[in-house]
Amino acid sequence: MITTRSWIIGLASVALLAGLAVVGNFNRRHTEGRCAFDGAGIDPLYRVRILNEANESHEFCCIRCAESWLAKQKTPPRVIYVTDEATGEEIGVLGAYFVRSLVVTNFTTANRIHAFGKKADAQKHASLFKGTLLQDSQRPFAGAVPECVR
Repeated sequence: MITTRSWIIGLASVALLAGLAVVGNFNRRHTEGRCAFDGAGIDPLYRVRILNEANESHEFCCIRCAESWLAKQKTPPRVIYVTDEATGEEIGVLGAYFVRSLVVTNFTTANRIHAFGKKADAQKHASLFKGTLLQDSQRPFAGAVPECVR
């Protein structure tokens, strides 16, 4: 026969296990915000931020999502920022070096383009992960940002 005490212990055990699952899930999260294009979580290391003509900030989970969103806009952006993967710092897109490599940053979009603030960091990534330093029209956002914005 099941006693009241057994029920209480059983319910407490179930509550404890459920609580641990919630806490574990919360602690494993490494995203900040949601992508303005597809709603995916944003890993800070691959974050892209675009300021539109009205100076409104839009954040994206990867370069591919940011480019897809830009393609649907009627006016060009004021400025585009990418995250330097070597330092985690935000940098202007015109001063960034881009590498296409075997490393996928976002499995949903299959984005394999990486941003760096220093050419040496970009070359190192390209060497380690069978990548190519992107030049001129190959660069993400080519022609999307006015040249006066640096």
